[in-house]
Amino acid sequence: MAGDPFTINKAKVRELDFVLIKRHLKRTKGNLRYFGLPARDLLELRAWEEYFCHFSAVERGKGNNGFLEQHNLILTAMQYGLSDRLILLRGEMDEILSRGKDEFGTLVQYPFDVVSLDYSGGLLYKDSHGKSRRIQSIVQLFMQQADLDKDFLLFISSNLDNEDQGEVRLVLSDINRELAKMGIDANKIIQRILNHGAEEARLKVYTPYLIKSLADKWYRCEYNKPVFYKGNRQTRMTHFSFWLKRTSKYSSGKPTPSDLIDIINLPAFSCNDGVLTEEDFGIPRLTQIP
Repeated sequence: MAGDPFTINKAKVRELDFVLIKRHLKRTKGNLRYFGLPARDLLELRAWEEYFCHFSAVERGKGNNGFLEQHNLILTAMQYGLSDRLILLRGEMDEILSRGKDEFGTLVQYPFDVVSLDYSGGLLYKDSHGKSRRIQSIVQLFMQQADLDKDFLLFISSNLDNEDQGEVRLVLSDINRELAKMGIDANKIIQRILNHGAEEARLKVYTPYLIKSLADKWYRCEYNKPVFYKGNRQTRMTHFSFWLKRTSKYSSGKPTPSDLIDIINLPAFSCNDGVLTEEDFGIPRLTQIP
């Protein structure tokens, strides 16, 4: 439906992503490579197609009809003239990234200029053994991209279902302790974030901190304002974007005081009916007193 709020909000997110593609990758327009889980109608691929020469599209499919959804994706690609640039990877995204191939042995063809990870169950989803396959797969992605000295844009979308607030709160407490060791008193602000009624107020700190920490061995991480919006059936959605610039030397992975302050102070966007409003969740800015 043209008036569906989810469609309108998702279109605004797609528009913001395209701004970043043009900002960082315009010089290689026409030669870009994409990896991700696109919408079934391939809307973003169709909107960005003039910039890309390759799409690695992940499609898991659901239950016994999985093969049909995969087949329909190929038909859609043919319908819009994208099939000669598209490779279908079948299976779970986490498994494909971790193993470097899909369920049928099709290899992931690194490197990529744009990686779009779209998760259900949130970024913190864990398997039956309590391990985060998502974290492991993201690290594998960074390693493979870094081995080929590739700068790239990373988009991460997820819903807020099944988020492990225990881990988020633990990381925020760790950030507080790190800042205290650096002589910065962030306790009041961190407590306000921890006690905030909106999970988004915590995720806007946790997710950039997590991605920077995972990437820092290989990349300098530039984070943009996250976007929070309502999806289908009023599901709360998050969208994060990062520019990852390959560094020439090994880094310790330890954020600096300015890194942590920038992450805590990073504002967000709330998107309602396609309209963006800057949101700080009423949290005061943290300042570093000389």
